[in-house]
Amino acid sequence: MEKLTLGKKIRLLREMKELKQDYMAEKLDMTVNGYGKIERDESDLSFTRMNQIAKLLDISVPELVNLEKQEIGYTFTISHSQIETNQNIANYTENGISKRIDKLEQDLDLLKSTLQLILEQLRKNG
Repeated sequence: MEKLTLGKKIRLLREMKELKQDYMAEKLDMTVNGYGKIERDESDLSFTRMNQIAKLLDISVPELVNLEKQEIGYTFTISHSQIETNQNIANYTENGISKRIDKLEQDLDLLKSTLQLILEQLRKNG
């Protein structure tokens, strides 16, 4: 299995987040060409710079360094439509869970009311 270089990992993560090189360069206070060298592995990264990049990509430095190709291939190179589909599924699931919780709370209230009526009848009949 081909190991990804740090620059390729950074590029794939940036693309997954739909960020442009000029945005990254601006946030890192460097030129676009200088940033491009990072993604092409033509520049050695200091820990400070790597940390800045990781923060922009919302990942920790250890996660970035240890990220494997299959993880990126499976998780980070999903097409835009697949990402939207996954978000829709998550929203649908969340809505479904919320509706189920509401139904269970209604059932619980009904059971409490029924139990209260039974207890009242038992007290009356002593």
